[in-house]
Amino acid sequence: MFFYLFMHPNEPATPPYKAALPHVAAAAMTDSKQAPIVLRRNNSANLKPVQLASKPAAPKQHTFVVTAYSLGDGYTPSHGITASGERVREGRTLACPKSMPFGTKVYLPKLKHTYTCTDRGGAIKGKRLDIYMEEISEALVFGRQSLQVEIIHGSKN
Repeated sequence: MFFYLFMHPNEPATPPYKAALPHVAAAAMTDSKQAPIVLRRNNSANLKPVQLASKPAAPKQHTFVVTAYSLGDGYTPSHGITASGERVREGRTLACPKSMPFGTKVYLPKLKHTYTCTDRGGAIKGKRLDIYMEEISEALVFGRQSLQVEIIHGSKN
């Protein structure tokens, strides 16, 4: 869907078309397939098309095998310091593969929570993640799940 707006040369660069044509502006803003094109005058008084910014793409979902770990589980060092140097924190700490830099935000829609990649793990390679939980019993109940995840930023994937 395209909308062509013709502007008088004395009009400002950003026309007040929202007030004059609210239905056109609303339609232009809601079209998810293609951004609208606006014609603007350049220095030679000719009209030239200008592509407006389109909506950002929805985050891509990936399937990962997600497990949970806790201090004192027999596999995790008891000092509570992650590979990034931070202390482990429930609701934040996530062990990620090396392909994800520290600081990468990872949203797990099923859990409705965003974690931060601050740790590594010997078995955390490829499409595997490990969530830190305070209680060993909670980690055991969580088990191993195949979950959809959204990598928000910082990933090399």
